[in-house]
Amino acid sequence: MKTRRIAREKTLQALYQRDLSPTDFEDGKEKTLSDFRSSGGAGGYCADLLAGVVLNVDDIDALIIPYLENWTLHRMSVVDRNIMRLAVYELKYLQDTPFKVVISEAVAIARKFGTDESASFLNGVLDKIAGAVRAAG
Repeated sequence: MKTRRIAREKTLQALYQRDLSPTDFEDGKEKTLSDFRSSGGAGGYCADLLAGVVLNVDDIDALIIPYLENWTLHRMSVVDRNIMRLAVYELKYLQDTPFKVVISEAVAIARKFGTDESASFLNGVLDKIAGAVRAAG
């Protein structure tokens, strides 16, 4: 499996824990990152993703909300919400990865961890957000 995919999946797991139990987040974050200490690139990328999403979560959520037709952010499943946050962070703040790759990775992770509808739902919303981010420069 690709190094960045592993980092994204581990980041999702830490974000999931943060949503469910914010008070235990630091311990969970350390556990997640310690899994990568010896694997070089994946650990660094995971740490960057996790720090970036947590630091920018309010801006990320504000970017997502207008594109959720007939949904609210907190009505989404915890998995879908955090895959969305992770992908939007990459789309907006890490422009070294092409938009299509970010969306494709989010869809693949949604197929693995989400529900039957997760992949198509995330694909549609992320495509709209990517268009807005691209238009904004």
